[in-house]
Amino acid sequence: MSRAHFVASVLGMAKGKRKWQRGKFTERREPIWEPLLEALPEDIDDFMWMGEAELTDGTTIQFYKHYWTRRYLLLDLGGRTWIQRENDRYEEAEDPSWFLKFVFQFRDSRGDIVRRNEWIDSDQVSWARSATKHRIARERSLHVVRHAGICRRESEYADEWYGDPRFTFLGPDLEGCPLEVIGVAPTDGSLLIIHAMPLRERYQGWYMEAVKWEK
Repeated sequence: MSRAHFVASVLGMAKGKRKWQRGKFTERREPIWEPLLEALPEDIDDFMWMGEAELTDGTTIQFYKHYWTRRYLLLDLGGRTWIQRENDRYEEAEDPSWFLKFVFQFRDSRGDIVRRNEWIDSDQVSWARSATKHRIARERSLHVVRHAGICRRESEYADEWYGDPRFTFLGPDLEGCPLEVIGVAPTDGSLLIIHAMPLRERYQGWYMEAVKWEK
């Protein structure tokens, strides 16, 4: 199930007024990952299992804590999202999509990163004129593409000028200078680099993550 489908399905469950229930932590010590695997399979490495609570109606809720934001995601075995109002009071989230944004601190999740850089060894890389606008030589941008390890998909939509999906590569060039490189990827497996420049502040967070994945 995709993240979008998960949110849509849970939103359907959340319609109507939700009453709170009391709950208490169980003695479980073995983590249950199925709710998180179903909801956010690509983000599971960024969560810790913290425990389980059982509600008065028998529903069990799994507590997952995000490594980066330190915020909790509470899911039951049916995929519903819960909010802990007090130490022992829980209610189903009326807007799970907003709650997910809260957990991720209104930033993209790891699921929005393309894990495998398909162009590491590709010889089908070309450059548009705009790619050298900021005086970044082709060798420098190519080095970033081939050593980025991962690349970030800018959106699920096609590039408005080229009509193909757009990807951002972040990493140091041959001399260790951090760069941002953007390319568009036609369906034939090639990559057209359309932008390259020294790393801007907006990409600093993603750059630090990308460095961990360098080849």
